[in-house]
Amino acid sequence: MAQDFCKILGAGQQKALIVGAGATGTELARRLAEGWDITLLGLKLDYPRETLGDSAYNVRLMQGDGTSRLALKDAGVVTADVVVVACAPDEVSLEVCKVLNRDFSVPRVVVLLRRSESMPDAVTEGVEYVHEFGAIAGTLASRISSGTNLAANVGMGDGEILETQILANSSIIGKQLSQLSPSRWLVAAVYRDSKLIIPHGDTTLEEGDRVLLVGDPRILPCIARYLKTGHSEFPLHYGTGIGVALTAATLPALDEVLYLLKSTQAERIELMTPEGGTGQATQAEQFVTERGFPVSVEQMPNLSTPMFAKAIPHKDWGVLVLPPQPMNWKERIGLRRSDLVRRLDDATMPVLIPRGTHPYKEIMYALIRPEADIQGATLAIDASRMLGARLTIAAAFSPDFVSGPGMRSMTEDAIEQVSELASTYGVRPEILKLEGNPVRSLLVASKDFNLVVVGHKKGARTSLINPGVEHNLVHRCQRSVMVLPT
Repeated sequence: MAQDFCKILGAGQQKALIVGAGATGTELARRLAEGWDITLLGLKLDYPRETLGDSAYNVRLMQGDGTSRLALKDAGVVTADVVVVACAPDEVSLEVCKVLNRDFSVPRVVVLLRRSESMPDAVTEGVEYVHEFGAIAGTLASRISSGTNLAANVGMGDGEILETQILANSSIIGKQLSQLSPSRWLVAAVYRDSKLIIPHGDTTLEEGDRVLLVGDPRILPCIARYLKTGHSEFPLHYGTGIGVALTAATLPALDEVLYLLKSTQAERIELMTPEGGTGQATQAEQFVTERGFPVSVEQMPNLSTPMFAKAIPHKDWGVLVLPPQPMNWKERIGLRRSDLVRRLDDATMPVLIPRGTHPYKEIMYALIRPEADIQGATLAIDASRMLGARLTIAAAFSPDFVSGPGMRSMTEDAIEQVSELASTYGVRPEILKLEGNPVRSLLVASKDFNLVVVGHKKGARTSLINPGVEHNLVHRCQRSVMVLPT
């Protein structure tokens, strides 16, 4: 039933008062918690306290009688944009509606009714209603009717369809869909001024667009909120969990992984342990569990094997954590590619190389290519917004005789482009322009930051004459590095 209320109410940063703290009222509060300012009013609050858990951060629980004018006033009915009445029996719900109509001016009242004979009374009171058994029967009928499906759980339950509208203040307005880096979701259709637009990578979204999304039901509501308001949902663009390749090097980094879990929208940690690593896995699992976070352990091939690489794209990871790895002389001059770089080539999500420099208060985005790695820049901007960190765009300028004519101008244009992108997200980055060898100057500059974000062009090579900047940052930086392979 909560799903039917969600469809009626939509989403947005508004105030909702839910009268009735039973199963339906509590589930509705949980579903609306991230997008609404919620007050849940009920005679007994034991059930919502036990059920809401972490979802209660935006839900205010008030004990009181919904038929009481004073209880409704104390619960904030005067400033509510909508009141949902989910009491039992129907007589109580209708009495609440009468009090609301008599003593308050509420923009919208939606009531849950258990009996069809109560519908005329709801119409008399001028309130919207959801009929419990009618809604359930409609859901079942749509499931068994030939050629008919609900939007939810289409495709054997693995996908979902959801529609959202782009608000005027959304930071994604004017951006090409390809810049949003969709993973496990896509924009299937855009409705603009009563016209259907079949979207492509260069399609841009505008205020008022109604956007039809298709994708993984676990992340789709968050993606809808992200598109609607522009609010950060990192790392749910890529996946819901944090995958950790468990080694002797990543075991001490679990504090940093937990910091990332707590500070972002990621939901859980998945520990990947090679054969023979059960002792480390047990220690790591206990460490995470004792701190109250969800964790799972899976045995996987060693990091250096092709089997590990094949498993990465099929994982529901928003971030993959790989151990730091030194760069030997063969890797530095390009005679061989390190295991770490080869795994970056395989990854489809951001990769964190942790070095214990959390919390991330200062983030440096290393702008390496003047063509502007927009996806990497977007990751840095998104992380800075989610983590409340200051962002600096750093670029190194080689002498013209080394980089070639016009390179300085192209890099300046790229800095401006990334700065404009950041401003659309409400981020005002600092600009750091460095002179000299890009590898050396960026490594030195990185010491003033907690996290370095860099894009990685898959298949990119390094050599003695033309050292790969991202390769050197990934291996030699003394700060934690987050890499976006593209």
